[in-house]
Amino acid sequence: MNFFSLKTFVQKFSIAASISKILTTLLIIGTGFYFLIFKNGTSHFAEPFANSNWNPGVIVTALFAGLYSYDGWDILNFGLEEIDQPRRTMPMALIFGMSGIAIIYVAMNVSYFAVLDAGTFNSSQAVAIDFANTALHQARWVMPLLVGILMVGTLNSTMFSASRYLQAVARARMIPSFISCLNPICDSPRSALFVHVCIAIAISFIGDLDNLINYVAFAQWSQRAFTMAALVWIRFRHWEVHPEKIRMPIVMPIFFCFVCTSLIVINTIDDFSSAAVGIGIILGGFIFFMLFVFEKAFPRFQWYRNLTERMNESTTKFIQIVFNVMPEFSGMEDRDIAIGKKRAIDTDGEITSRKGSQKIFPEDETLKMRSMSQKTNNSEVGIRNSKTRL
Repeated sequence: MNFFSLKTFVQKFSIAASISKILTTLLIIGTGFYFLIFKNGTSHFAEPFANSNWNPGVIVTALFAGLYSYDGWDILNFGLEEIDQPRRTMPMALIFGMSGIAIIYVAMNVSYFAVLDAGTFNSSQAVAIDFANTALHQARWVMPLLVGILMVGTLNSTMFSASRYLQAVARARMIPSFISCLNPICDSPRSALFVHVCIAIAISFIGDLDNLINYVAFAQWSQRAFTMAALVWIRFRHWEVHPEKIRMPIVMPIFFCFVCTSLIVINTIDDFSSAAVGIGIILGGFIFFMLFVFEKAFPRFQWYRNLTERMNESTTKFIQIVFNVMPEFSGMEDRDIAIGKKRAIDTDGEITSRKGSQKIFPEDETLKMRSMSQKTNNSEVGIRNSKTRL
């Protein structure tokens, strides 16, 4: 669906998956609260923290698994280019969306424990199915159907978000250019989807589901820690990054960076093997960067620049032929600017370097103001002379 059409199939299926998710949660919450009120379901809450393990490493592993279920909160960020009026939509979506999801998830967990005891909950391979077998009886077949649709919808949203940020990063020349290619008919990031699927298949052979969650969670929370640290650095240096930026109180990224760093450090100390795999995933990204992003990795070695440039261009041409896509550039001039072969002139008339952010010959603000003042005076003199002639 993501490969052939984003607007025709993906949007409609996302609506169907969202309806399935709402029906599943309402069914679980309604049944659980019925048991809680009318079937004496409060007996399972007598000792909620009995036999708990307070080891910090175990708590972090549990947080990785728990936060993994909340992971859809960042999908909106990756699809930002598809949103109209993001400065108005994003804060509202974050506030109401996160609050609503938190309330629903807490209500679902209360419903689970109203029907299942802690021992059954811990030993269960599929909690929702065991919940349906215990509470729904003859209607238990509904739960696997709804969960199946829900999981396909989750897969769809994950592929949408992953392909979008891969395509955006490739467009910014941080990863190979062929990942930025879009289909000219449906604007589908086919090459980014292909890369995402290949990475997912490769990682699936590493271990079981619990280990995979730990591996991916470590890499993901490391990425978020670096991102938050970079955001804090940008805020303190007062860099202008985008005219449509959304500013939040500085305490929020600082606190989130602290949380991410704490999760990473504790997990590394307690379970270094899982952390080592996550570190390996991150190092693989650095190697990929060094192989293809020639003008930023080792700019002083000309032979290296020539080799990696040929690799980058040949892979882009091959992907264009295979997937019927084009790089997201409007012309060869924009392409040369993006890959560093040509310098661009920005909207202020200032020449920029191939990195795009550094201004090589900035215009003096004093001279600019004098020029504007002189133009204004000349205009006033011209108006007075025309009035005199009249």
